[in-house]
Amino acid sequence: MSSLEDSISASERKLIFVGGKGGVGKTSVAAALALRMSTSHKILLISTDPAHSLQDLLNVASFDTPAEFEGLFDVWEPDSQVAFEAFKTAHAEEFRLLFDTSTHLDEEDIEQLLSLVIPGLDEIMGLKGLIDKMETGLYDKIIVDTAPTGHALRLLSTPYILDNWIKVMASMRWKYRFIQQTFKGKVDKDDADDLLLDLKRMVSRTKKLLTDGMSCEFVLISLPDRMNLNETHRLWERLKNAGIAVKTLIINRKSPRSIDPFYESIRLQEEALLKDELSGFEPLHIIEIPRISLEINGLEQLKTLSTTIFNQNQNGK
Repeated sequence: MSSLEDSISASERKLIFVGGKGGVGKTSVAAALALRMSTSHKILLISTDPAHSLQDLLNVASFDTPAEFEGLFDVWEPDSQVAFEAFKTAHAEEFRLLFDTSTHLDEEDIEQLLSLVIPGLDEIMGLKGLIDKMETGLYDKIIVDTAPTGHALRLLSTPYILDNWIKVMASMRWKYRFIQQTFKGKVDKDDADDLLLDLKRMVSRTKKLLTDGMSCEFVLISLPDRMNLNETHRLWERLKNAGIAVKTLIINRKSPRSIDPFYESIRLQEEALLKDELSGFEPLHIIEIPRISLEINGLEQLKTLSTTIFNQNQNGK
């Protein structure tokens, strides 16, 4: 068993994010991990990438709801915007009451405000969906193929963005309660208070999971070039600052040895670069995946990639 597999097989760790710069092979590696882990675990593979690369890689139609792939693992491409709209519709009256009692906006302004995206709420609904799936106990591991770095960071930072929004609204509600207390002699709790409390609980639950290193991990992926490594290092720093566990860095598409002088010179340049740069990623476990000569499209190619990854690293190399 490889060191990567050891890490992801940790009994407590159920949520594994796979991410990095665009084009580094996140989707392929995430799917290969899901395939490998499916031999001993019930796996759900989720894509949060709006580009829907997972559909193309597995050569299947969309997965709007969790669906089985070739009897091996389940796949899901949740739409956070759909989840957000459903939540907003279900709680429309509570939102109207919240804005009506916390602002000086008239009815028309409130309706326009309700049509906008509340900062972070659409992404938090996406995170809530996968956390709900995790807490059902149906899956041993949930592997998340993230969108490129910027979108992934926004996704993971949304609990903090929404938390700030909740604090502002709660502060405005405090003024409303003060007026109630002054003129009525008491404060009447209403559905708007319950809404803010529910949102606060949702944010706290998400933060707790993301920062629990025994339950959640982010696996970094980079190509062996300076631009990718630099961006990956910045991503690692942001994740550390957010309290999200990172234990593994995968160097994907590393050039193999070649008798052709041109390709061998590229390999030697990569070796020299990695020798200089990888010390900056200590103490992460580094796994190198060689470049393969096929495009991943469907189960058979995915099996080849999975075998390449794990055979390459059987001894933690």
